[in-house]
Amino acid sequence: GDLEMLLIEAYGPEGVGILVEAITDNRNRTMSEIKSLFKDYDAKLATPGSLLWSFEKTTAGYKATFALTASETTREKIGNLVEKLKDRDDVKEVYSAIDA
Repeated sequence: GDLEMLLIEAYGPEGVGILVEAITDNRNRTMSEIKSLFKDYDAKLATPGSLLWSFEKTTAGYKATFALTASETTREKIGNLVEKLKDRDDVKEVYSAIDA
């Protein structure tokens, strides 16, 4: 099928914004698999556009405009979630609003 670019917005633990760029030939499958990963890591899908304003599109991708300082637990959870998402073939890039 045709490939479709998805930009998925989610709130992680402590309300940390997460953006996932994915390319898929089956939107429903990709969405349901990513949603299930979100659930495992206390993240939830956000309404499209509700988080995008807090990220800036750069040549390198997206950068959080307001980086959040998160607890160690949240950093760990989001780090693990990002890793799991990036392991997926259809996920191209993941951005989060935690300060580096």
